[in-house]
Amino acid sequence: MRKKMGTVFALLMALTLMIGFVACGAPDKDPVTPPEPEDKVVSVFIVYDGSRVTNGVVSVDITEGSVSLSAEVKVSGDADDKVTFASSNPDVAEISATGGVTLKTDGETVITAAAGDKKHEIVLVVTDKYSPVGDDYSVVVYGGTASAESAKEGEQIFLTADTATFATEHQSFVKWEYLYADSSEPIEDLWLNGNAFRMPAADIVVRAVLEDMLYTLNVVDGTIKTATKDGEPVEAKGVTEGDTTVYRLPYETNVTVQANEEKDGEMFVGWDYEVKKNRKGDPGQTEYSFTMPDETLTVFGIFSKANKLVFSDGSFSSDSRRINDGLVSGESAADSDLEGMSGFRFGFGANRSANSEGYGSENLTGVDVFSTLRFGSQTVKVRFKNHSADQTLKMEFYAVSYSTVATTGVVTIAPGAVEEKMFVAPAGFHNPSFALVLRESLTGSSGDVVYLDVVYETADTYEGGDPQFNVIDAEYAKLESRKPSIADYPAGTGIRPDCYLSGPTANSTPEAPTGVDFGGRKNVNNDYGITNLITRDSYIDWTKGTPYVTAKYSNLPEYDPEDPTVSVYFRVINTNNNVGTFDFGIGTAENPMNDAGRISVELELQPNEVKLFGLTLERGETDDVYFTIIKRINDQTGSATNSGSHYDHNLIIQMMYNNKLGVQDENIHS
Repeated sequence: MRKKMGTVFALLMALTLMIGFVACGAPDKDPVTPPEPEDKVVSVFIVYDGSRVTNGVVSVDITEGSVSLSAEVKVSGDADDKVTFASSNPDVAEISATGGVTLKTDGETVITAAAGDKKHEIVLVVTDKYSPVGDDYSVVVYGGTASAESAKEGEQIFLTADTATFATEHQSFVKWEYLYADSSEPIEDLWLNGNAFRMPAADIVVRAVLEDMLYTLNVVDGTIKTATKDGEPVEAKGVTEGDTTVYRLPYETNVTVQANEEKDGEMFVGWDYEVKKNRKGDPGQTEYSFTMPDETLTVFGIFSKANKLVFSDGSFSSDSRRINDGLVSGESAADSDLEGMSGFRFGFGANRSANSEGYGSENLTGVDVFSTLRFGSQTVKVRFKNHSADQTLKMEFYAVSYSTVATTGVVTIAPGAVEEKMFVAPAGFHNPSFALVLRESLTGSSGDVVYLDVVYETADTYEGGDPQFNVIDAEYAKLESRKPSIADYPAGTGIRPDCYLSGPTANSTPEAPTGVDFGGRKNVNNDYGITNLITRDSYIDWTKGTPYVTAKYSNLPEYDPEDPTVSVYFRVINTNNNVGTFDFGIGTAENPMNDAGRISVELELQPNEVKLFGLTLERGETDDVYFTIIKRINDQTGSATNSGSHYDHNLIIQMMYNNKLGVQDENIHS
């Protein structure tokens, strides 16, 4: 009987493990872009005494008369989870349709639970009653408790797993391990019945066998490169469905994901964590590392359409040749190191002096397709190829828009090396200036020439625009066009340079608000209630009066005689390092200098500061409402005088009629 039972047990253990691998190995369905669910049974497990039967055998005393079994069924879609039970030897034990087992005689029978095309089989062993005899033997339990600390041979002991004693809360109980206390060797042929066993004629130790709980990781447009926990590798086998690979990993696994290869016309711009537009890591870094949480997580590799960044002139050196799609002018084959990008090959003296600091040198000119107001922030990829055999180059490529700078930083390119650097130009860049500068002087011979290839391309950092400006349920305040031939919402552009009217000219009075330049560009994107105001003090004659601009709102909320007010909520961003003082206001007169009822707030904007505030204005039923901004004379101390140093400023102003920005009451002026 032992031999027969051992053979059946071994076969069923193998079958159980195979079924377990099939049933448990498949990860959860992709929560990002789930396919149509397939109607099928995923797994079936027989359950006895509240636990899955994982060792393939249940032993019972015939004196119990009957026992109950059940089945745990996992299905997908609308599959039928009905279970059918069967006993291979009804002379030993019969089983009902609901899992009730009637014990008839001692012996063995195979109990099968089937659902769909899945089944689970165990051996049910029915024995005669065993009477405890002899001395008491000790029971020590790790990871749980026993119904007794000592017992005679044959006495039945019940075990209870205690999760409070597990190493971490992120582990689950698998089974019990039974060992002789004096040798730590496994106990063979022990009578087991779920969480119960019969005491052998020896002191024993019982250990709870645990395993790490597994959590779902979805990697979209990427795969896991490495996964480790406590310094040891973690098996990370994924199942790919469409563009998503699904993994099951323990809590606190250290994961590094690798983005898929770029397709033609694409640029990899970064990783989003948990939800789209929640950007993490460095711009364009194809690898991203994080620690697995104790919940389902999705990370997204984000690819964006790549656009050429083409300049009409590259005057970094007089000896320059254009590169088009990786092909250098005058050469017959494209250079694969340039990855099909466009730019220039610059030749310059091997003893060239460096421009060691500052961002005022514009030498890549004639670009007019670069706007972060229209498309949102831009990710720029730059590749450098140093053709020198002995000169190390330290270069910097940057964009500058009225003192607002976005840059690669200083990039070191060893002799013969290719280096790539990516950076993000945030909101505040519209047709900016670009430059390439040498940041460390060269010490070669004056007669030698160093050749450097510089190619570049750009892509939208976020599809559909930056998330910070796309405010949920916002009622954006829009400005009216001053050109009758142009609608307030130009299709496909979003740029409105004609909304604002400038302040008084040098020879006019404040009552004649026309003609003078505010000092820079005035760009408007009505889609998100955004204005980009750029000022350059050197453009303004400060001795002739106060400069301002004004624009009429085109979409005022409907007038309510019971509440004749209109409120506008503002987010103002100073995008550069210069201090500036500005007066922001709303009123019913086009000229703010003549508007006694104007509501305003004067703000000293610190470098890269963000301000939130609101303005509430009382108006008449037929009144137009204007947004105005007055530029105060300022120096780096914020002094409002007509003297001192003047600085460029680059402001992003977003306006809306409902307070979706969360402006605090104390910052709402009326």
